[in-house]
Amino acid sequence: MGPVGCGKGLLFAHTLSHVLSELVLFTLDVRMVRETTRPIIRHHDDIAMYCREGEMQNTWEVFSSALDALGLALNTSKTGSCWVGTPLNPELETVVTGDATWRALTLEHDGTWRVNQEVLDLLVRPVRRTAPILRLVTEYNRQLRLVLGHIGPVCRALGEAHSDQVTAVLQEAEQRMCAGQSLVELLREELMVRFGEHVDPSLLVEGWFYWPQAAGGLFAEHGLMRTVCKKRALQAKSVPDFELPRAPEHWDRFLAAFREKGTVGYHSFVEELRDAEKASKRPKTVDTIVDTTKEVEIDVEMCTRK
Repeated sequence: MGPVGCGKGLLFAHTLSHVLSELVLFTLDVRMVRETTRPIIRHHDDIAMYCREGEMQNTWEVFSSALDALGLALNTSKTGSCWVGTPLNPELETVVTGDATWRALTLEHDGTWRVNQEVLDLLVRPVRRTAPILRLVTEYNRQLRLVLGHIGPVCRALGEAHSDQVTAVLQEAEQRMCAGQSLVELLREELMVRFGEHVDPSLLVEGWFYWPQAAGGLFAEHGLMRTVCKKRALQAKSVPDFELPRAPEHWDRFLAAFREKGTVGYHSFVEELRDAEKASKRPKTVDTIVDTTKEVEIDVEMCTRK
């Protein structure tokens, strides 16, 4: 067998990708931690940053300078920004042009995520009705998983407006894949056309189409049912008794304490949080913050040792 060629870029979720990205971009992480108030969020060579008003210009200048020193450049076609709320200085929104996107989602100025219809148009195609039944179901499942992967899961982080969009997108995707029908309607028709004399229509109940193949079903994906169940589960959960907007303040104080006194400042910060939470009788928040900052401590200590 001859050599196998590949395109440009890093292989996703591959050990060699981790090695190459860390060899090159580790110094970028360290410099951003030391010279800005906002460390970057990075997965391989995919990078995200968030800033408060007044921090954006300096953060971007340090980031651009670090890339130049490494001989790297941004892919402008995949780079964008978004301010959430009304900026005090409208000129800052032109520092990075383009929309802030994640797969098929675009971040809006009100903090919500909008599904990009143009991306979905490239993902969804009608299934081939002439294909064998099991292959037709497999193709439907593949496209549905692809759509779900691009529009993101139903979760609190993406907001309630996003969960409503997911429901609408899945309904539209099913109609487009099945030529205006539901999957069950399409499969019933095909089964009756191909095996009508051997099939009792009363036995083709809807649940059978989603039943596992090992149990005699067709094992079709029901993305809408899973999405609705997740949405109802989130709505049923009680709202935490602490205010989420105060979390960024904790992070600001943590980073300031670490820069000033290193790990000693970190531990004093954690103790201060524990005392404050005990006084306010809200231990649930303390545990979350302490666990998260411990993870950050390990990462930053690694940077220091290097």
